[in-house]
Amino acid sequence: MEKLTFSGAFAILTANVVLLLGGYDKILSLLCVLIVIDYLTGIAKAFKQKNLNSYIGGMGIFKKAGIFLVIIIAQKLDLAMPTDPVFRTVTILFYISNEGISVIENLATLGVPIPKILKDKFKNLKDGEEE
Repeated sequence: MEKLTFSGAFAILTANVVLLLGGYDKILSLLCVLIVIDYLTGIAKAFKQKNLNSYIGGMGIFKKAGIFLVIIIAQKLDLAMPTDPVFRTVTILFYISNEGISVIENLATLGVPIPKILKDKFKNLKDGEEE
């Protein structure tokens, strides 16, 4: 039997996480991008405000990991219910709206102008007005 390499173990771990999350589709991809951008813009915002703190940054990473745990729970609810799967999608859209609003706020603090249509789209998502 061949020795399991780091890359092989990483591939197995990643495949299992994606399976737990219900697959890697467009909305999960968008959420992942927003999470990374939010974290990076949060660091930039803290740097600008001279409030950079490793403890707060570390807690932010745990919070972001918690988002994925909630998505796993929503996915398991979808599998357990005899109806159409909706919990995962609604949960991801909820976090997309939260992360999107946070990114916009961070960028605005950094002086980046934000198109009104983007602000409105994330606000509408958060308010539940998205189709």
